[in-house]
Amino acid sequence: MVIPTLNRDGDCLSDLVLAMFGSIAGAESVLLALDDELNPTTAMAEAPHGTAPSLEGKNVANPWRCCSRAPRCSNTRDPGDERAEEASRTLRTATLATAMDGIRSFDLGGSASTSEVVDEVVARMRNR
Repeated sequence: MVIPTLNRDGDCLSDLVLAMFGSIAGAESVLLALDDELNPTTAMAEAPHGTAPSLEGKNVANPWRCCSRAPRCSNTRDPGDERAEEASRTLRTATLATAMDGIRSFDLGGSASTSEVVDEVVARMRNR
């Protein structure tokens, strides 16, 4: 489901709804710049929870959305680009498989550090 909102309204919605799912890290936020024909000219995926400066240097931040949202940018910006679509599928599959196998950060019920999660996603991408 996609709910287009102003930034402030999207922030409020994500804060209210995502607590039901355990973490705001499950949210997807994609910013689009559109041309006059409403075609995307720029796409940027971001973690909607902000920068979390209190987590800096602790290796405990959840990398889930950064790993799973990067494919959205390439799919939005270059629809039909086979190499971009393949890279997107590979990253998305590796990210989902990592989480499904229990390699998760603490906020998603796991015990893996940020580095451990990312290292596992990268390893799965290399071994596909």
